[in-house]
Amino acid sequence: MLLILLATLAAAAFGYGMDARWGAYAHGLDYIVLARKFQWLTAALSIIFCVATIFLVASGKRRVWWLIGLLPVLLLFFHRFSGPAANASVQENPIFVTVEHASFVKDTDWVVGLTFNSTSYAYPFSTLFDTPVVLQVDRGKDNHLKRLLLMWSPYANRATAFLAKAELRPRSLDIVSTPANATLLYNTRRGEFINAVTGQTLQGGLPQGFISPIQTFKMPFGDWKALHPDTQVLSPPGGQRSESPSVPVAPLMKMAQQKVPADPDRRILLIAATQPT
Repeated sequence: MLLILLATLAAAAFGYGMDARWGAYAHGLDYIVLARKFQWLTAALSIIFCVATIFLVASGKRRVWWLIGLLPVLLLFFHRFSGPAANASVQENPIFVTVEHASFVKDTDWVVGLTFNSTSYAYPFSTLFDTPVVLQVDRGKDNHLKRLLLMWSPYANRATAFLAKAELRPRSLDIVSTPANATLLYNTRRGEFINAVTGQTLQGGLPQGFISPIQTFKMPFGDWKALHPDTQVLSPPGGQRSESPSVPVAPLMKMAQQKVPADPDRRILLIAATQPT
């Protein structure tokens, strides 16, 4: 019973430790960070306890029906490898097509637009919903090789893009979760977490491999196309239109409540607008 309990607890930490819903609690983000750092340790411990249980059954010290207790472990592992974060991926050197060949995006579909290396690019919301991180290399019209990293947080309706160094590799970037609606990345090579909403580390600094930000815009494809008729459009995998949302979506995850000290001498900034802030 103890072995099964320990195996289940370790599998629960592995399966639900990076669940975005932890972000609604005061120290939820810290828990997600720890769960990602030690995910393979918790997985290994769960497997070890499972093997120990199976050994007891195989040696005849316990009856076969004790193996039923390992079913929750199997379900937790299945959840971990079939959840949203497990399905999200990083695109490297994606395929772009001209406006004439972009039949997979409608004029009413929203896109993230930017100009990189003297070329305009449009990234459909529906494609970014499935692959929220894009790393591309472009030689451009000036024949200079440059790298771009685009990060998309769909539930925060926020896109950030940066010029990147050659040391930043897509296989080193892991999409962890979306706590507080922000896509959270982990640079496995540097052991560094990146908040895609701010484009910064969790400590507020510039991540390793990032150079400088690139301005992004969000608008319907028809509007972007009118401004940049020669734009390049990100093609979805397989060239088929994605069924993911193609317009802005409402926030999904709750945010942690922050307590403001009730200090009568605390200085604030009052912005005189139609509704004072």
